Amino acid sequence: MPVNKFTTEILAMTAAMLLAGCSSTTGEGPLPEEPEPLRMEFTAVPSDPSRALTNADNITDNPFAVWGSYVNTANGGTHQTVFDNTTVTYSEGAWGYTDAQYWLPGFTYSFAALHPASADGATVTFANGAITLDYTISTDPQKRVDLLHAVAVKECGDYLHDASLKPGPVDMQFAHILCQVHFIVKVDPAVNGDVTVTSARLWGIDRRAIFERATTAGNNYHWVNMTDRDEAMPTTKDQPYVERTEDLVIKKGEKEHLFQIGESRLLIIPQYVGSDATLEVTYRMPDGRVRTATADISQAAALHSGRWLIGRSFSYTLTVGADEYIIFEKPEISDWQMSEGGNYIIQDK
Repeated sequence: MPVNKFTTEILAMTAAMLLAGCSSTTGEGPLPEEPEPLRMEFTAVPSDPSRALTNADNITDNPFAVWGSYVNTANGGTHQTVFDNTTVTYSEGAWGYTDAQYWLPGFTYSFAALHPASADGATVTFANGAITLDYTISTDPQKRVDLLHAVAVKECGDYLHDASLKPGPVDMQFAHILCQVHFIVKVDPAVNGDVTVTSARLWGIDRRAIFERATTAGNNYHWVNMTDRDEAMPTTKDQPYVERTEDLVIKKGEKEHLFQIGESRLLIIPQYVGSDATLEVTYRMPDGRVRTATADISQAAALHSGRWLIGRSFSYTLTVGADEYIIFEKPEISDWQMSEGGNYIIQDK
């Protein structure tokens, strides 16, 4: 709703309440002070403070975008917009935004937010208090951001006559809506020397999906994979999801991340891991022999329901052995639990 219309409504309501509360215009004493309309404010924190935020260790480093609407608490009705992709920025110890909005007594408000406010490839629609995100993740791993999402519902009582009913700040508790995937390589102690990964690439991963939240209540949000394969923007061997071309030296008994360089981690839209999902690793043994191993990632994913789930971290460890194979160990899953599973062997080519 435009600011001027919203402000007019709150002022008109305030005036009506004041007139209704005056028993006489000729009584002694001063008229009561006009109550101040209450400006909407926000706070923002991770929903689970124990969970580190990848690429956003401090949530205050970047602004978030907020959407909001309200309906009559008693009668419901059509949602009226109050925030529409409004940028909320942290500065001097508080979150703030331009074009102030004010609480309207007798209404229930629904809010949804996305952090960071500007994410390449994100198109958001907001209706009836719920958010839908059409998201295409960047082809450039360095531009993939850790998307966080939050919702809040708040009723506004008659704070104009009862200060105890003043709604406090809207607490946006952000949670991860992507997942992170780790491919870790280690060298079997039986190998006599260091192993050098000369290249690695991952493909068969979709770059586009729809994030939906039916209502602002509960954990009823999920990603919907595109049924049309072209619309899903799948990656291919020639255009992989991620590729490593620099040498990676793995010392005997040690391990390294294939695709993590510095703090840049492998972020992926949660999705079903199909048979196209492939990891290819080319490496050089201590004796100079060069091998290429190709793995069907869906086999490893089958050990944890065949999906990369929202807000989870999946780790796959590959062990380079002295013989003609690489072994995938049991996948590890964490909330950004160890999963039971088994090993399977990737044959060299």
